[in-house]
Amino acid sequence: MRFALASLVFALLAAGCGGSTESTPASTTDSSVSDSSSSDTGGSADVATEAASDTKAPCDLGTIPTVAPFTAQFVYVDADAGTVFPTPSGGDTKGEWRYAKITVYLSPDAKSVLDVSKSSVEGWGYASYTDTNFKNSTDQKLTLETTVVGTIKRGTATKGKGTYKMEGNEIVYTPECSESSGDQPVPRIGWSRLAADKARMQFKPAPTGMGDFTQQIVIDLELIK
Repeated sequence: MRFALASLVFALLAAGCGGSTESTPASTTDSSVSDSSSSDTGGSADVATEAASDTKAPCDLGTIPTVAPFTAQFVYVDADAGTVFPTPSGGDTKGEWRYAKITVYLSPDAKSVLDVSKSSVEGWGYASYTDTNFKNSTDQKLTLETTVVGTIKRGTATKGKGTYKMEGNEIVYTPECSESSGDQPVPRIGWSRLAADKARMQFKPAPTGMGDFTQQIVIDLELIK
């Protein structure tokens, strides 16, 4: 399974390529999923790598409901100031969910490379869980204002389906098919059922050696009624 958030994570990590000796463009655009004719004006090899497309076999999810866009924020983790990410608590996963809010928790070191006041994540996300099956579809646009390679803009769209199981407070997926703009493995997903109509997914991206500034991705979900 591949979430659009996996693409978000690795685009975020690309902003931490402080060791690059390439020139720093004013703007880098990657919308390889939705517009193959878009140009990449960047001179950074690291950012250019992010533009690679990886589309798997078609994945028919059937009818997906139209959902409202999510909100998003970037938060720096600071335990001394009381800013920490939540701990998964488990609970029932079943239902049809919309992504209501995405919170990207960053390490304090990211302040030197990312201007969160000029960065954003926009789009929508949908997830469905039965007793054993899941399906997921997301579409989003990421804008990162960096001190390393200027402005990064990226559009991603993903979908997938298959089976899953719970191991403690984590969801472990067995995908049957997926379509995605990236080929990154999805880590185990922490799950919390917060209320009858609210839940949360969260995970820490795998290390990449590219400036691992993203500490957690947290997705607050609302039940589709």
